Amino acid sequence: MIKKLTLFIGLIGLSIGSYAQFDLTINPSLDSPNDGCQLGTETITATIVNVGSSPYAGTLEVGYILNAGAPVIESVPIALLGPSVTFIYSFPIDDDFSACQAHDLKIWVYDPTDPNIFNDTVNYVVESDCPPITGTLSGADTVCYGNNSGNIEVTGHTLNAVEWLISTDAGTTWTGVPVPGFDDTLAYTDLTNETQFQVVVASTFGLCPNDTSWTYTMYIDGPSDAGVLPADFDICDNGNSGDIAVTGFNGTIQNWIISTDNGTTWSPTGNINDTLSFSNFTDTTMFQVIVATDYCPADTAGPITLTLIPGSVAGSVVGETVVCNEVNDSSLQVVGFTGDTFAWWYSLDSGATWLPTIDTDSIYEYSNLSGGTIYFSAEVALGACPSEWTVPHIMDVLPLFLDAGPDTTITEGDAVQLYATGGTDYFWYPDDFMDDPNLQNPTVNPDVNTTYYVQITDINGCIDTSVALITVAPDLTDLIIPNLFTPNADGFNDNWVIANIEGFVDNEVSIFNIYGQLINEYAPYNNQWDGTYNGSQLPDGTYYYVIRLNDPLYPDPIQGNVTITGNE
Repeated sequence: MIKKLTLFIGLIGLSIGSYAQFDLTINPSLDSPNDGCQLGTETITATIVNVGSSPYAGTLEVGYILNAGAPVIESVPIALLGPSVTFIYSFPIDDDFSACQAHDLKIWVYDPTDPNIFNDTVNYVVESDCPPITGTLSGADTVCYGNNSGNIEVTGHTLNAVEWLISTDAGTTWTGVPVPGFDDTLAYTDLTNETQFQVVVASTFGLCPNDTSWTYTMYIDGPSDAGVLPADFDICDNGNSGDIAVTGFNGTIQNWIISTDNGTTWSPTGNINDTLSFSNFTDTTMFQVIVATDYCPADTAGPITLTLIPGSVAGSVVGETVVCNEVNDSSLQVVGFTGDTFAWWYSLDSGATWLPTIDTDSIYEYSNLSGGTIYFSAEVALGACPSEWTVPHIMDVLPLFLDAGPDTTITEGDAVQLYATGGTDYFWYPDDFMDDPNLQNPTVNPDVNTTYYVQITDINGCIDTSVALITVAPDLTDLIIPNLFTPNADGFNDNWVIANIEGFVDNEVSIFNIYGQLINEYAPYNNQWDGTYNGSQLPDGTYYYVIRLNDPLYPDPIQGNVTITGNE
């Protein structure tokens, strides 16, 4: 809320009652700025009122002083301000209300001819609030279970505490403790749960939202509890490692102790962490954990027993060692193993890196292998025991050095010879436009784009297929470009028709006038130019064209001219 104090109220009755004249004053309610949180550079706006009985016209002075600073004065011309009519005026340059305080603002209006100068000034108070400072909470860090008392204190805060908040469920729910007046401390007694404290603080003027302090946690030191160790488990004689964790303990871990004689004697390990790591034990081994708090006797968890058992045996892989490239279908098998889970791996770089397959059985089914020499290895595991890998099984996939020859583009009507390599026997298909499909290098003369396949058998009896694409390009001699047309709408020769251009599907056509200016551009050109430009008929005359066929056989553009006649 903005507080306003009208300084000069007297003599208003004299100015109004004695004669009919204008009388300028400032509205007791300030338009802007209003009280608020974190005001900044604000526009000062006030309402000028003619409370006299006659209209006012002229140039008046409007001014203000903020916080006893330098006066700010503006001259404001007013054409006409009738009786009981208001004029809202905003100072053109904003002023600074960012300081967190109550700002004293005096605003006046002045005209030397104003008959009543005693109601021309109004004082306002504008409160610019700042967010509250929550301060710092302090108190005991840890207290004993059920036997404790003391205070939580807040310091360095805004002097407006609203309430204390308490949570005993790690901040899930909070209970408020109202603060009557102001109190820096909150008393506690006989806490049995870990407890969080917060304090809610308001801003100086109450215009900014309340803020809540960071959470202060008070921990409870209760009776020693060594917690729980995992259930007993087996470890494998072909390698073992892992971690044993104690959970649910209360206090500080004093030591882990170990026994290898079924608990007859125990030795300290020196480990004071909640997890103990083990590796490559060769005996059945037992562990216990000793835990104590600062004030309570020690407690012992366990024992846990790690029983040594026989582990995994990988065995070996049997199966084919030589197959044809991509024409193969068989399996590999693990024999002589001890285990119940399997994973198959392969390597294409002589065992430098290995990649997994999706097979999880002792038999690995394969087909259509390619890529030269492939190493296979089976990973075998028994229960939770470490995996063992078989010696790599090496399979040579006989490569086919075959080729159906390069893709080729020919002109319509031409013939071309196909060139296949890498085999002893060849069979080409389809055999359309081909002299002999059983030749290594048959001759073909297709009239449309055709993909030819060749089945090649190599010296090892391996079979594979290769492909050659023959692209048939239209004959440029079939392209007929007229040098004249008559777009006079008589139904004859009204468009510039380039015969057979549709054979070049990626064509581009550009048309220019005699000044080199682009008239039309088409991609592709489908014989649609009717001698117009932007919908208007072009005058008779000569025009120039550039045709790009965008065909590998005809990379150069075609240039020429065409004449429009018959329109004039």
